[in-house]
Amino acid sequence: MMAPSSGPGVYLLLGPDRLRKRSRLEALANACAPNLLDRHQFSAAECAPAFLAGLIREQPAAGRCKLIVIDDAHRLSRECVEVLVRHQEVVRQLACVVVMTEHDVEAKHPLTALRPCSTVEEFRDAAPDAKQGFALVEAIGRRDVAAALQAMNRELAEGREAVELFGLLAWQLQRWLTVGHLLERGLPRQQIAAATKLQPWLIERMSGELAGRPTAWLRRMVQRCWERDVGAKTGRVIPRLALEELIVELCLVSSPSRRAVA
Repeated sequence: MMAPSSGPGVYLLLGPDRLRKRSRLEALANACAPNLLDRHQFSAAECAPAFLAGLIREQPAAGRCKLIVIDDAHRLSRECVEVLVRHQEVVRQLACVVVMTEHDVEAKHPLTALRPCSTVEEFRDAAPDAKQGFALVEAIGRRDVAAALQAMNRELAEGREAVELFGLLAWQLQRWLTVGHLLERGLPRQQIAAATKLQPWLIERMSGELAGRPTAWLRRMVQRCWERDVGAKTGRVIPRLALEELIVELCLVSSPSRRAVA
């Protein structure tokens, strides 16, 4: 079996197995050995064509190669893909560009234009565990800070990245927001279950978790989660620390009974 290539060039890493993709990314980083100033990682949603073109053409601050990692590549614009294709020769001299996505890329997606000029690797063997993250969201639902942080540490130790857990928390907040909005409108539990496709027992449990968590607060938390996620992906915040702060904030919201006692 031929060893995977490494060094300058464009690498298109596809598929849901983030652990193996992260290992591959680390191998590419070790092969290129970029200086800290020459490591760049950001989400495709925040990638502008002019910025990307300038980053590619820029000489490494130190050493021979830059490492440019573009995550959520299914959100990469056609113009940004064209920049990568147009500057492929420059990339082979100055940079290792790693483009990653978990999503399937349709034949008409702009990203397909990268295939002829990149090393394409697929990581599709992961079987997602339906129970992953349940301990974390359940502990947050109970407002149990210690259990939530322990669950976070287990998830990270097992290979999940902080940005994945931000996504999990955003998903849970959106579910709470939907159910909370319907509860505030006074809809019966059965009607809410039918509208949301959630089991009645889960609606009942979530109604307890939502005590002291009004929809206005939930909307603010969705925004905070998104801001921390973007900050982690763009290097503006330390991912683990930002995740811990968000979890503590989600757990320490007061319930009506606690306010009454106070």
